[in-house]
Amino acid sequence: MLNSKILIIDDELAVRKTILSALKNAGYELLFAENGKEGLELYQEHNPLLIILDLKMPIMDGVEFLETIKLAPADPCSVIVLTGHGRDEDVEKCFDLGVSAFLRKPFNFYELNGLVRHSITLKKNEEELKKHRDHLEELVKERTNDLERTNKHLKSTLKQLKGAFNELRENSAFTDHILHSMTDTLLVVSPEATIQRSNLSLCNLLGYEENELIGKPVNIIFGDKNIREGMPYEDFIKEVLVKNREKEYFTKDGEKIPVLFSGSLMNDEKGKTIAIICAAQDITELKQTEDALLEMEERIS
Repeated sequence: MLNSKILIIDDELAVRKTILSALKNAGYELLFAENGKEGLELYQEHNPLLIILDLKMPIMDGVEFLETIKLAPADPCSVIVLTGHGRDEDVEKCFDLGVSAFLRKPFNFYELNGLVRHSITLKKNEEELKKHRDHLEELVKERTNDLERTNKHLKSTLKQLKGAFNELRENSAFTDHILHSMTDTLLVVSPEATIQRSNLSLCNLLGYEENELIGKPVNIIFGDKNIREGMPYEDFIKEVLVKNREKEYFTKDGEKIPVLFSGSLMNDEKGKTIAIICAAQDITELKQTEDALLEMEERIS
């Protein structure tokens, strides 16, 4: 959690008094050091939210102080450098060392107060964005792990389903039980690209009754424009015989739903393909999480 400590490092007593007068009623806890060495000790002890740093000081100057603490972009600490006669190359180096702003001496209360508020607000916003990003990254990690487990389950289910169809094609009641007890969406498609069967999970996801789908061309569900009714068998097989590919399904109302799709051939005893089993999982929540993470990263950058 961000604190309210501000570390002022300046060898001029008059400057320290000016800063104290400007910030004493602003609600911050002020820490003072006369040189970079003293400031380094206070920095390590208190982990301040903001450092107001003179560029030219005895014992350890501002550049040496910055090189010692080695600020990283993710550090919850901003630095404002005070300078009246610093060299241009020192100013440029300070930016490389993580300085967020410069204030030329002499300065007035309003300049200092405004710059302090801006620097602290910016750092607090960065910290909040970092928390949100970390949270979203954790969500994506969890979703990815869930997806990997689902993929393994999907592969196992496809294998079992193919075996069940091959062995029990005549037992329609048993086949119905397998189809409708699955949580993954299932389509059984003919080699001519027409729908032979579907399960309850698919019907619920897309808003259809099964009898509305039987005999229909599969392109009413697939978002792929190149999957057509009556397309050549080899072309159709090439489009659907994939593993764990992102595709889009179309609902009855025309809404697009992202899914993780796998297709598998079902052959008879002679090796002839009699159907294609299409299994898919709704990944809408995963895509929304990924989009949110991308948006958050764009805001941070």
